[in-house]
Amino acid sequence: MKKLVRILCLIMTAVLVLCSCSSSPKPEELPQIDENFEQGINCWYGINGADFDMEKAREYFRLSLESSNDKALYWLGNIRRYDQDKERFSEVLDYYQKSADADHGYGYYGLGTLYETGYGVQKDIEKALECYRKALELNCEMGAVALGYFYANASHMDNNIETDIEKAKEYLLKGLESRDFETRNMARVLLGDFCLYAVDAERNEAEAESYYKKAAEEGYYLGCRRMGDLYRYGVRSDDSKIIEYYELEAKHGYGYSLAEIYLNGVNSIGQDPEKGIALLNETIEKGDRSAAMCLCGLVYANASGTGVAKNKEEAIELCFKAIDACGPFDDSDSPDDRLHKPLPYARYILDHYGVAYEN
Repeated sequence: MKKLVRILCLIMTAVLVLCSCSSSPKPEELPQIDENFEQGINCWYGINGADFDMEKAREYFRLSLESSNDKALYWLGNIRRYDQDKERFSEVLDYYQKSADADHGYGYYGLGTLYETGYGVQKDIEKALECYRKALELNCEMGAVALGYFYANASHMDNNIETDIEKAKEYLLKGLESRDFETRNMARVLLGDFCLYAVDAERNEAEAESYYKKAAEEGYYLGCRRMGDLYRYGVRSDDSKIIEYYELEAKHGYGYSLAEIYLNGVNSIGQDPEKGIALLNETIEKGDRSAAMCLCGLVYANASGTGVAKNKEEAIELCFKAIDACGPFDDSDSPDDRLHKPLPYARYILDHYGVAYEN
């Protein structure tokens, strides 16, 4: 009897070991990290020790896509969106659509930004909202951030939907929970904006600063810009802090805030036109090209006092390049405000010179 019990125990132990082996993933079955994709993200944002460089990001995302990582499609669409080639707008739509077809939430988010702004497609607010909601359904919290931004600014857009601050905040708070770098930090920036500018709400600069500072500490360019703006326009003026935060913004590829300081001089910060133009040219070379080109064009159009000679031809050329980089004019801000805010400057310059342009 004892022998029989011993045999049964051995059999049960063997069964348990076999079950344990079959249920535990083998090393080769563990999910693999796509290092090319990760490096692309680092170069896109200029984080984790990588320099902000869209061309390097493009190469990494291409390598990632070649390894069958469809997540790279959305990011390749983003980079194409920054390129200065109006004839290739359709490629942005193609990248986003392929990403959406592969059930990636960011693909739907990208499509939503196109439909909201009319970039390369017929403007359609209902389609935009539909895309943002689908993105959120696919666990892309950027869809929530886009919806939050939309409901915060709906009354300023060309549609019949009313602004809803409570709904906007509800969506933005979802964005704070995201593991994605830009999603949580864009949510922080927009919540900070609420503290300063929301209609019928008491201004709370301290709370806004807490949101902006967290975004800046993670290296998010808009957080850096908002912190610089607080020290420039807020109740605690501090020129050294203005430079500190605008330099951080420039490090992440967005040098026009710092350039504008050096071009015009602010408070105790003296003019340094050469440094300002150098910052703009550097940004045009590898960063937020459209905004830098518009500001650079504005410099050449209204050059008095900047130490730079007027240059009508250069100003007009830069404006058209910016329009090609951005897409058509749109009076409303986009959730991706890096792409669309500079366009009013381009319109101003072209109108100033009486130059016709197509929208």
